[in-house]
Amino acid sequence: GASWVRTPVESPHGKPPVSGGFFCLKMKYTVYILYSAKIDKFYVGHTNDIQRRLAEHNRRKGKFTDKGIPWKIVQTETFENKKDAMDREAFIKSRKSRKFILELIKPTQ
Repeated sequence: GASWVRTPVESPHGKPPVSGGFFCLKMKYTVYILYSAKIDKFYVGHTNDIQRRLAEHNRRKGKFTDKGIPWKIVQTETFENKKDAMDREAFIKSRKSRKFILELIKPTQ
């Protein structure tokens, strides 16, 4: 289920916060597959912020992904929790198979 936290809600008139507001803190996790045409390689990972993560991969930082800039997203899968996303990422990586990844990213008919 969702994680709920009771938090004050600000009044639009600058008055003291109103008690009783609820915000859902449930975070989604994304398993992503990136592709670099420059080096003809795929990269598999997981994150809770896909746009931030793509920007990180496309910024030079002395790591493997530097060689592949620019990376583009070719597949994403969304999960309700981090463990499921990590398990899916590990499964995809365990296949050690470009063919498997190509099957995953193939458009559905």
